[in-house]
Amino acid sequence: MKQLKFIGALFLVLVLTLSCKPSSNQSKGVLDTTNKTNVSIPERTDLKVVDLIDIKLLEPFEDIKNSDGSTLKSNGKKYETMSGLQAVGYNANAVFTFDNVILSSSEHPTEIIFHFEKGSAVLKFVEVKISDEKIGKSLLVALNRSFGKPSFEQNTDKDNGMGVDENGNAISSANYPKQNFMVWEKSDNKKSYFVLQHSDGGAKVTELTILDPDEKFAKQFISVRSFDWYNNHY
Repeated sequence: MKQLKFIGALFLVLVLTLSCKPSSNQSKGVLDTTNKTNVSIPERTDLKVVDLIDIKLLEPFEDIKNSDGSTLKSNGKKYETMSGLQAVGYNANAVFTFDNVILSSSEHPTEIIFHFEKGSAVLKFVEVKISDEKIGKSLLVALNRSFGKPSFEQNTDKDNGMGVDENGNAISSANYPKQNFMVWEKSDNKKSYFVLQHSDGGAKVTELTILDPDEKFAKQFISVRSFDWYNNHY
């Protein structure tokens, strides 16, 4: 009987010892958790993009930043603008897009000009001058994709009236340089997108102007740029 009691006590001690010892699986689990906690995730440096389809007018104009956070330098050119405004132009790099269409070109630089009010720096309108025909076509695809067909469209072949050249001299439609003119009106966001296509030295140039047509400076700009077809329609 004493022998049986001794064996029973020994069995109980053995069970208690085994139950208190951590299993190899439990130890591995704790180690894995510790490793996951200590993993370092590298920081991402995303390219800062200025998508002109989302550009905000009538707000203070901010410096354009490169992907490294530095200020993008302007191209130093002088551009005509309205009295009371100043214009700053950039040769587009990959920072500039329109509805994800990259506007930069290695062969024919795209110029982007911001017109803003002196003193307050409030942005009034934006011009984009594209000399790369492929990018010009991609821009039109993006406009149609985003806004549908143009609200207004005209070209010199359809116009039978008289016009004036940049010196104010009357010219007939037969002598007009071939031009296509399109407007996408977006009253919900108070922005209109003017597109003028023309030839310059054999290359087809696409010019985009983004503005609020109800704004004072925008109305003046429309008149100065001789957007006569649209003025008559408007």
